[in-house]
This record gives sequence, structure tokens and C-alpha cells, in this order.
Amino acid sequence: MRRFIFWSLAIVLLAAAAHIVTSVFFPRLEREDTVAQLMGATKLNTITVLEDEDKLKTVLRGVPTDMAFAICPYDISEKPISISAPLPGTYWAISIFEPSGHNIYTLNDTQVGTDHFAALIMQGEAKTAAGEDTSKRRGGGIVIHTTQPRGVVVIRAFVDDRASRKNALASLASTECKPALSTASAG
Repeated sequence: MRRFIFWSLAIVLLAAAAHIVTSVFFPRLEREDTVAQLMGATKLNTITVLEDEDKLKTVLRGVPTDMAFAICPYDISEKPISISAPLPGTYWAISIFEPSGHNIYTLNDTQVGTDHFAALIMQGEAKTAAGEDTSKRRGGGIVIHTTQPRGVVVIRAFVDDRASRKNALASLASTECKPALSTASAG
């Protein structure tokens, strides 16, 4: 009987350890893999609207069908990147990810009181006081600092029918994601 209890306990502990390891490490590896796929799917410093649902599902696993997506893999090792996006009249969200899958910035329609989003993504530590948000509004845009020279911007917009999908895709297609002309506004 003791042997049965010992082996039962050993199996339960081994299963618990395996569960903890997979719960902690696999989501991180999947995030890193997803960001790597996004960064390799299109040209750097250029917005790409993922119109083709097959390509969308290849690049983003488990993507909801009621969303339209645009991505911009960027490299700011030489120059900051400027993002300018006219926003659809529906739900939208902009997220910026480092290559590790770490989300460094997210903003959605309820957080902004305008129909246009503008940002400058710069490499380097933000020079702010402790506890202050590292994103500062300057010249109508937001300055986002990151220590990583590469990353990916993901913009998604809600679509509830074919007509709204067409409008959302047109709005995403008019988004600019390109090297900044000057960093003077970033101060």
C-alpha cells in the first residue's frame, strides 16, 4: 500500500511540475513566435493591411473574423518611426510589441478623443520622473520610447459586416508607418 501511495504522489507531483512549466514557458514562446512571424511577413517600416483572410490566419493564429488588421514591423536603429493613422468610426486598437512579444504600448478608441492617431517610436530610455508615463504628447502626437531597436505595430479595427470591412480596410490602408523626417519634435 505504501508503494502505491508513493508512486501516486510522485505522479501527481510530476504532473503538477509539468503543468507549471508548460503554463509559464509556452505562452511566452508562442508570443515570441507570433511576433517573429509578424516581423517576417512584410517589409520593415511599411504598413501592410492583411486583407487576405488566408494570409491573415497564417500570420495571426486564432484571429477573430470580426476584426481587420494592419501591421508594421519596424527598425528604429537608425531613425525613429512615425505612425499616422486616420481612425475608423468603430472600435480600434493599436498595440506595439518588442521582438520578445512584450507589449510596450496599447491604445484604443475609448482612450483617445480624436479620429486620428499620431506617434513617434524612438529608441532609448524615456527621460521622465519616476512614476510618470513614458509617453508624452508633443505636437499632437505621442512619443513612445523603447530600448529595443525592432518591433511590430499591430492595428486592428472592428468590422460587423462587409461594408464596414471595406471601410476599415481603407482606413487601415491610409495609415502611414515610416521613418521620421526629424526627431526635433521628440525633444
